[in-house]
Amino acid sequence: MTNNNFRSLPAVHVILKIKAIHDLTLTLGQENVVSEIRLYLDELRNSLSKDNSSPLDTAPESIGLAVCNRLALHFKPKLRKVINATGIVLHTNLGRSPMAEEAAKAAYLAASGYINLEVDIETGKRSSRQDSVRDWICKLLKCQSA
Repeated sequence: MTNNNFRSLPAVHVILKIKAIHDLTLTLGQENVVSEIRLYLDELRNSLSKDNSSPLDTAPESIGLAVCNRLALHFKPKLRKVINATGIVLHTNLGRSPMAEEAAKAAYLAASGYINLEVDIETGKRSSRQDSVRDWICKLLKCQSA
């Protein structure tokens, strides 16, 4: 093939101006998006150099769509919910045991902001992270200290 076929490929900066691609740079980072654009353009160049008779769509929008689809596959979350039908209640290969809804909500609330993990609210001084559960453990186990 001639270099004219290669000239039909848009430059990386042209593809970056496509709205969907630009939006992806904000969420996935420009380096990841540019890397995928370059990889896809290299694959198109490779196809063009093999003298295939089938026409390739080299429009910037088409390349942008293909890159968006590829990035969606690459960055798709790998972990998903499954059904434990093994008969083993706490199966180590299926992650941790399910958490009660109230416990999950409490963990979310604690993790989504600042908490008094090692600060005594009344005195404003540093405390121990065990202080928050020590009283509960003593009551639960009916012991004097924990």
